[in-house]
Amino acid sequence: MEHQEEQQQGKWTGKFTAKLTGPKADQIWPFFQDFCNFHRWHPTVDVCQCVEGEQGQPGCVRYCAGTLSSSDGGEKTISWVKEKLVAIDPIGRTLTYEIIDSNSGLGGYVATVAVLPEPNDGCTIEWSFEADPVEGWTREAFVSFIVESTFQKVVKRMEEDALGLGQKQSQ
Repeated sequence: MEHQEEQQQGKWTGKFTAKLTGPKADQIWPFFQDFCNFHRWHPTVDVCQCVEGEQGQPGCVRYCAGTLSSSDGGEKTISWVKEKLVAIDPIGRTLTYEIIDSNSGLGGYVATVAVLPEPNDGCTIEWSFEADPVEGWTREAFVSFIVESTFQKVVKRMEEDALGLGQKQSQ
């Protein structure tokens, strides 16, 4: 997995790339295209459902929620977010979404996911984002914990599911 970072106009930005050698792009893309079932692959999301618009169409809004433990393993809190699908291109296998509301302090968060075919075998997933700085977080902590760790786990679960090895079943 590769990781690139930049800081532009007070925004936190980054891009994560994972190369999968097993599944092809047309096996991984449907997982992202199924916008309101992201809880199947996201490690901390328990609920993901369409709350506005038509599932998978630009303008639809998904509500995602999960329980997070404090860093010392103690207190648990419910974290939730509403994300709007801004654009989707099934032929180019890209989608862009933005956070429109949350209880976690995330603001100005916009992400684009691309699933790219590899010439020989497998595919590459690129996940780029920009976000306003989050109060109480350093940029490094945000990138490491929220984005990089989550991205790695999502990609691993999708890869396992595409290869028929997944543990988490469709809900």
